[in-house]
Amino acid sequence: MLSSRLKISLFTLAACAGFTPAFAQEPVTAADTAWIAQSVPEETVYGSKDALDARKTWVGMIDSAVKSLEMGEFYFENKKGEALAPVLDSIRAAATRGVRVRIIADGVFYRKMPATVNSLRQVKNIRVRIIDFGRLGGGVMHAKYFIVDGTDAYVGSQNMDWRSLSQIHEIGVRMKSARIAETFRRVFYSDWAAAAVSDIKGKDEPAPKFDAQPVTAKSPQALTLGGERISAYPAFGPKGMVPGNCAAEIDEIIRLINSAQSEIRAQVMYYSLERRKGGEWRELDNALRGAAKRGVSVKLIFADWDMKGKKADAARALARVPNIAVRISSIPPSSRGPIEFARVEHCKYMTVDGRTAVISTSNWEYDYFYASRDAAMILTGKKPAAILNGIFNAAWTGPYAAPVSQTGGQKKSLAED
Repeated sequence: MLSSRLKISLFTLAACAGFTPAFAQEPVTAADTAWIAQSVPEETVYGSKDALDARKTWVGMIDSAVKSLEMGEFYFENKKGEALAPVLDSIRAAATRGVRVRIIADGVFYRKMPATVNSLRQVKNIRVRIIDFGRLGGGVMHAKYFIVDGTDAYVGSQNMDWRSLSQIHEIGVRMKSARIAETFRRVFYSDWAAAAVSDIKGKDEPAPKFDAQPVTAKSPQALTLGGERISAYPAFGPKGMVPGNCAAEIDEIIRLINSAQSEIRAQVMYYSLERRKGGEWRELDNALRGAAKRGVSVKLIFADWDMKGKKADAARALARVPNIAVRISSIPPSSRGPIEFARVEHCKYMTVDGRTAVISTSNWEYDYFYASRDAAMILTGKKPAAILNGIFNAAWTGPYAAPVSQTGGQKKSLAED
């Protein structure tokens, strides 16, 4: 069980009940601009004044759609009156006004929760394909991204789940960039073709033509974020199934860790050395240990979900390495009662040396990098790293995190989350 200092009292919950996160103002959507977005659990002290509110950002982006909306999502799960409902209303409204909506969802989770996807499937101008990524790569369609009019893209840890927008801590990034959007569309239409067998609306139309050079590590895109000129490029998983000469995410994460000179900060839901089909995976663990051996300060925050057994052993082993500190975060329950599969740190981001940031959909586990479709953005610049470090420090020093040696897991996770 968790340490006593993490057992948040009813008094504390009541005090936080009226707390309103100090999110940044909605942006002017200038071209070649990026903004970091955050979702925070209600009744917590989280909320960065330098980040956008993801739910407002999603609605604003979708409401602006004129021609197309493409969504590569792990799953959809709505609840009446909750935070995802306005997003779904915006998707339906876009389709009704003639926007061409295309959705890819994962087959494993579609079978578990088909209702919201099926409701969208009934709307004119919305087509849905269910992808069996187990057949393609051995894992799942775990990415969470969407593209508006081929010019505006969002990627982050948020699933299309009402809980992701109001009951879970999440990080994402919006990018107003035609080149970046087109690069994500290349991945989308590669998966769209692979999922064609699941389409129930008849004859397919041709995929769009892609004219721009894909955004890659060797050919990044310049963006403005928080008034600073930065460079950015996407990376994808699984390694070996990355179209358009884009980078494999695991290669970029390892490269960045190996390049670190002073500090690494990361917050991810899962950290594991296990492989689903057996054996251990040491690639990431060895890179972190190597950085620490060079004198790099490594601080890591993991969620308390499934923090037991081999996962807990791996986290504790890392924490015993000089220059590595590990904390486990546990979000307190909601005052409205238990909420299944919620109240958790679901973020997936990393900063290196205060100058590079990674915002991802991948947990730190073998299958997310080598078997599943995932996506990340690598942002080089002081401002994105500073914003994420601010979010990290709020979690690290806040009331929900404790050193791994003092904690143990208590929640059961939603499989493949």
